[in-house]
Amino acid sequence: LKSVEPFRGKEKDEFELNWGETIYLHQEDDESSKQTKKQQQPFRRLLVRARNQILTDNLPQDVNLDLNDCGVELTAKEWHAQLQQSTVTTTKPSPLILDCRNTYESDEGIFQNAIPLGTQTFSDTWDALKDKLSLQKQQNEEEQEQPPVYIYCTGGIRCVKVGAYLKQQLGIQDVRSLRHGIVGYERWINNVEEGKKKDDNDDAKNEAKSLWLGKNYHFDQRNRNQKEIVDQK
Repeated sequence: LKSVEPFRGKEKDEFELNWGETIYLHQEDDESSKQTKKQQQPFRRLLVRARNQILTDNLPQDVNLDLNDCGVELTAKEWHAQLQQSTVTTTKPSPLILDCRNTYESDEGIFQNAIPLGTQTFSDTWDALKDKLSLQKQQNEEEQEQPPVYIYCTGGIRCVKVGAYLKQQLGIQDVRSLRHGIVGYERWINNVEEGKKKDDNDDAKNEAKSLWLGKNYHFDQRNRNQKEIVDQK
């Protein structure tokens, strides 16, 4: 890593590498005709490259987003509680929950009551946001109060730009994103499920079921052994 310009001269504890969790792929055992587990890393190789942008957005040059002003990040627990509350409340206007991933990702799974942007690439996001907000405005034209806009993606990176764009270009003041994205929510809900198995964990027993429906699309081999987290209501 230290051969790459942005890391050159940095001390060991100034950066870290998330190589990804080890996954287990089921394989057929010819001798016993039973499935066996093979330990494997989700990525075939490691490449480190310096890029001008983490995500190519194709925004006009005169659009300079302050990425520190991108709304409020909610923990998975806070996100779950607020989305759950929005499903039972009858007050209007109802919040807008946007899936900021591409179509092939949202087709695999989505949060309950969320609306996919329907994009093919990240650079399609800006027009899609305008369309979704325009539709919501028409549906709530009698309401004076602007509802919160909830946004999420796989790991939270896309939501930084999306949140900044919503606030600074589209005038949405109440933007709330899911910290660490779907990956963080999956980790939290799995911990809750583990906690339910323990008699002494009363908090976990009282947690509601997952609001995620389907699979989380990954850009690596984890899709081959992806566990579905399904709403069991």
